[in-house]
Amino acid sequence: RVLCCFHCYSLYWVVRLLCYGLVGSPKSICDSRRTWLSKRLWLKFSGSSKRRYRSRLIFAMFLVTIVSAVAIVNPQIAGIVVDDVIKGGEHDKLPLMMIIMVVATLLRTVLKYWFLIIFEKSAQGMLYTLRDYVYKKLLAQDFRFYNKNRTGDLMSRMTGDMDAVRHFVAYVIYGAYENALLFV
Repeated sequence: RVLCCFHCYSLYWVVRLLCYGLVGSPKSICDSRRTWLSKRLWLKFSGSSKRRYRSRLIFAMFLVTIVSAVAIVNPQIAGIVVDDVIKGGEHDKLPLMMIIMVVATLLRTVLKYWFLIIFEKSAQGMLYTLRDYVYKKLLAQDFRFYNKNRTGDLMSRMTGDMDAVRHFVAYVIYGAYENALLFV
């Protein structure tokens, strides 16, 4: 339950980032020009960033699919062991079934490690690109912007929103996809 709430909370920050932009706030909803500009900047950034990491993320999703399929192997083998070996008395099948279970577990562990690394590297790359883009935008602001908005609030909002994006790309995407595959 705590994990679900944490995912919902991080999804809230991603939606907030998409709707208000990094330097916007819920107060800026009334200012349609500012909201439109922040959405436009986000779409401009996300289009270029998605293309850069799309192939990695698709490959990682393919690995998530394989890991989800391999997760079903051990319960099936355990059922065969109970039915055929224990109840049926075919004890010669047991070594083969145990080897299959160990190989399936090792394969699942290696593939899961691999796709976690891919997701984390993609998330860190997106975060770096986003930070670079936002810092350039903040440097282009005039003094009135900094007189109206406190610098500490801007930095706090940027680090919180960017961490939510990194968490969403690195964990929430594959977690939701993996759970959907296991449910189906």
